[in-house]
Formats: sequence, structure tokens, C-alpha cells
Amino acid sequence: MALDVEALIVAHQAGVWRYLRFLGCDRAQADDITQETFLQVLRRGFEERGERETAAWLRTVARNCFLMNVRRTRHVQSVEDLDLADKWVNKYGDITFFICRMLPVVRTFISFPAGVLKAHFWMFVASTFIGSLIWCYFLTWVGIEFGKNMEVFVDLWHKFDVAIVVVGLALFGIYLKHHLKHD
Repeated sequence: MALDVEALIVAHQAGVWRYLRFLGCDRAQADDITQETFLQVLRRGFEERGERETAAWLRTVARNCFLMNVRRTRHVQSVEDLDLADKWVNKYGDITFFICRMLPVVRTFISFPAGVLKAHFWMFVASTFIGSLIWCYFLTWVGIEFGKNMEVFVDLWHKFDVAIVVVGLALFGIYLKHHLKHD
């Protein structure tokens, strides 16, 4: 069966381009290397497999084109870091995204790399749900326990009331001093 290059490009061009941006290419580099990736496919030939296998193979070709570009232009990029990141995602993939969905701050930003690296969509949705469930349960439990022992903390809080007001007024005074014009 002959390779339908146009269908391959339509289906995978955006994913290859996003992957190259993830690797650190600017827009122009990503455009050039995406084009080079598909030219490599035309030169070498390719037997299309499933959607995920095809996307993974195209990312590998794109990564190799990217590394050749890095070597050719002498642009300093840690090839070892790229290798390590690639191996990490290939080996641990879904579990890595699950753990990241449970980490504060990281959970906010992991969706973009997961999308670029073609994470299993439903596995990622499940990871998001379970990660949110764990955090919601934990924070609710902390709130309940805190509420049971609130009398212990009330006295402690009141000791810091004066200090908080003094620090706030001092910061406001510094702000005024630096932002008011002196004649």
C-alpha cells in the first residue's frame, strides 16, 4: 500500500511542530524542522501503523532532525538532557503525568507538556480526577482537624496581630516614600 503523504502531513504536522517547540525551537526553526521531518519520511519511505506509533516515530525523526540542526548550527543545547527527557517520558509516561497532577504548582502546568508528548487522553483525564480527589480530600481533612482545634490557634494568632499591622504600615510607608515626588 502506497503512503498517503498528504494525509500523513495533515494528521501529524501540528503535533510534530508542537513537539519541536517543546524541545526549544522558535517558530521559524519549528517550521523548518517540521518540513525536514516530512522530507525525511519521503526520502526513506514509511509504512504507516497506528496513530500513536506513527506519531511516536515522527517525533523520533523530528528529534533527530532537531539534533542535527543543533550540531550544524553549533547552538548549545544539552543533548543528554533531551535524551534523558525522552527516555523518561517513554519509560514512565502516564505515571509521571499522574504524579505531576498531584504536585502543587506543577499540576497547573503539566497539561501542556502532556499534550505535546501525546499522553493517553483518558488516562490523563483519570489522573486529573484522581489527583484532584486526593487534594480535595486532604485539604478538607486538614480543615476539619483545624476546626476541631481552633481554640489552640486563636491565642497564637492574636499574638501576631500587632506585628502584622506594624509590618504592613512600615511597607506602606516605604512605598509612599519611594513613589511620592519630592519638590
